[in-house]
This record gives sequence, C-alpha cells and structure tokens, in this order.
Amino acid sequence: MDQNLEKVYKAGLKFLVPLTLAENYALIVKEAMKLVKADEGSILIEQEGELLRTYASSPDLYQIKSSQKGYMRMVFKTRMPLILSPQEIAKVNPHIKKISAKSIMIIPLYYKNESIGVLTLLSAKKDYFTQQDTNILKLFIPMATLAIRKTQAYDETQKAVEARDLFISMAAHEFRTPLTTING
Repeated sequence: MDQNLEKVYKAGLKFLVPLTLAENYALIVKEAMKLVKADEGSILIEQEGELLRTYASSPDLYQIKSSQKGYMRMVFKTRMPLILSPQEIAKVNPHIKKISAKSIMIIPLYYKNESIGVLTLLSAKKDYFTQQDTNILKLFIPMATLAIRKTQAYDETQKAVEARDLFISMAAHEFRTPLTTING
C-alpha cells in the first residue's frame, strides 16, 4: 500500500506545474494509465449537458460516443466507479470491438459534490481491473480534478483580466477625446 501511495503522490506532483487544459487532460490520462497499467484511456467532460471526450490516448476512442443512458452517464451521476466485464462491454457500443477492450474502468471526476466528467481506462486483458486499482484511482482522482478546476479558474481569470483591460482602454479613449476638444 505504501508503494501505491508513493506512486499516487509522484503522479500528483506533476499537477503543480502550470498547464493548459489540454495538457492537464493528457497528463491525467497518462498518469492514470501508468498507475493501473491500462492500455488506453480518455477523459470525458460535461459540456452543455453532454459528456464530450476531450482527450483520448488513441484516436479510435474518439469514435465512441457517450449516451444519455449509458454506463458513463451513470458513473457521472452516481459518482461511483465502475468496472465492466467483457459481456457488459459487448452490449455498450459497436466501436469498442474495434479497440479490442476486454476490461473497462470508468472513474468519476468530481469537485465539491459537483461532477465534471469521467475518466475511462481500457485493458486488452479480460477481467484486468481490480478493486485495488479502483482504490488507487480514488486517491489520484481528487488531485486530477483539482488540477482541472485550477486550470479552468485560471483561464476564466485571464479572460476577465483581458475584458477589464479592454474596458479601461476604451474608457480612457472616450475620456481623452472630449478633453482634447476642450483643451484645443
């Protein structure tokens, strides 16, 4: 267990570096795959009521769409991780057969009781993921989600600063125009 905590800690340290959202998504998937030795992974983030894949380690994963009634939506709503068996995977989506996934783990991404998305990890080995893998990711996910929220907040702040600067620049120009006329 101490070895797992050390791995999670090392993975979490990588989030201290300022990154873009795309870089954060890639890092989260890469580190999660490393922690549980998954073959593929992706992140889906809720945008306008839909779970949209924002990053995938394989281009084939972009072909798999999330439905409103599927496993990913269920994990998103309940915030409970889920490990799918090969039989359950066969029912999910025909595109998954192309990827040859035999085990899938879906982990919720949430911050302060607000779900923001899901992390999916895939393995080509049958019944590969265990409860211990889920426990490791339960330690990792809060740090990953915090990194996403931190980057989102930073981006929003940058946009607000740009809007403020534009307003000040326009206001200064509007004040200068009549003052120039009066001074003339």
